[in-house]
Amino acid sequence: MTAHRAPRARAAALAATAAVLVLVLAACVPRTVNEITDATPLVDVVAPRFTVDGGHTRIERFDPPGAGAGIEAALAVSVSNPNEFGIVLERVEWTLRLAGRAVASGVLEPGLAVPGGGEVPLGWVAGASLADARELWGPVVGAFAGRPLPFEVEGRLRFVSEVYAFTSGVRTLFAGELVARQTVRAPRLALQDSGHEATAVRPDAPVLRVALSLTNPGDVGYFVSGRDVRVSLGAPRTTPGDALRAVAPAEALDLLEVGRVDLAPVPVPAGATVRTDLFVYVDPTALSPAAVRRLEAALAGVPTPFSVVGAWAYDVLGVDSFALEASPELLGLIGPNPVP
Repeated sequence: MTAHRAPRARAAALAATAAVLVLVLAACVPRTVNEITDATPLVDVVAPRFTVDGGHTRIERFDPPGAGAGIEAALAVSVSNPNEFGIVLERVEWTLRLAGRAVASGVLEPGLAVPGGGEVPLGWVAGASLADARELWGPVVGAFAGRPLPFEVEGRLRFVSEVYAFTSGVRTLFAGELVARQTVRAPRLALQDSGHEATAVRPDAPVLRVALSLTNPGDVGYFVSGRDVRVSLGAPRTTPGDALRAVAPAEALDLLEVGRVDLAPVPVPAGATVRTDLFVYVDPTALSPAAVRRLEAALAGVPTPFSVVGAWAYDVLGVDSFALEASPELLGLIGPNPVP
């Protein structure tokens, strides 16, 4: 029994010695896990701030509803770092709201280095379809006519310093007003130098034809229309020399209305001038005797001044119409071409 116990005792002694050596060696190795048990910031850490760059934040494009009602908005900001140390803006989770409604969202990973106390520009294009947001069509089109559209961008940020990474809560990042890059310019209306005439297909149905000139001086096409357009005739000119004289504004004081008509929408491309004819069908039985005499003179070829006044409007992208402020009174001459 003694001979068998001695080998076991030696084995146990060796195992104990090995365990002690392992503990000693482990105590000599530096510990790297959980070495720092507490971290206290010496200064407050503030998330980056965004300031809208109004000169580059705008609506770049809006398709008519029949073409998808897609919108692209260029968003441009200055990212400022209120901290004393530099940061890197790694990630921006954003949502764009137009007039309070969320229309687009996405994620940016700009990797933008912003020095302490400094600022750096940041921009991107937000695209969306407004096909299911009919209530926004009018406000968006209004931006093309100089009516700013309120917007807001909210989101969450991730930014890092040399040691720490920070993630902010969801909040409003920036807000402002959008205008269109190509603002609509109101049309210019004028009378053609020629093409005005009075004809009678039937004795009881005389027609006045007025040749209009519609000019779009801007970069966005639209439709021009007229409502309740009144055509009035002045006193016929009997002196031969008067037939070559342009109509004077004073002659508008003696005008008598002979008819009214609406002008159906006329497409006017960007930067173009379009001619259109306005046909006024006159009811002689509804005119005063003086107005009938002027109409008869015009039908007989006597040079007769006339006036055109109406409520003009232009329809942008088939969504909304805008009244032409200070609608002009157009003066012309039925008969020989006047001299300017």
